[in-house]
Amino acid sequence: MAIIKAKFFVERGCSGNGATLKSSYARGDFEQNSDVDIMILLDISESDLKSYSQKLFYMTYDFNLDNDLDIKPIAKSEAHFIKWIENYPFYANIHKEGVILYGAA
Repeated sequence: MAIIKAKFFVERGCSGNGATLKSSYARGDFEQNSDVDIMILLDISESDLKSYSQKLFYMTYDFNLDNDLDIKPIAKSEAHFIKWIENYPFYANIHKEGVILYGAA
């Protein structure tokens, strides 16, 4: 289900470069109450990114309530992600352990 939803998020009005599943779901050691972290890399302006992130939050919120899930999408520009990958442990972990769900993440 996460793959379908990630593709849906990326295709909703943005030029998406990819979506990557991170954390316990990527490692395969998730439990019933684990959250689902999805990094979505986009090629859009900073102002469009803020607007998209807000829309993404509302879409995810409704989906989570309807399906008793805890999906946490994180939308960033690909340039930002690449620039900071070596300095942010979270980004380095996504790069190392993440599972590509959609696109060229």
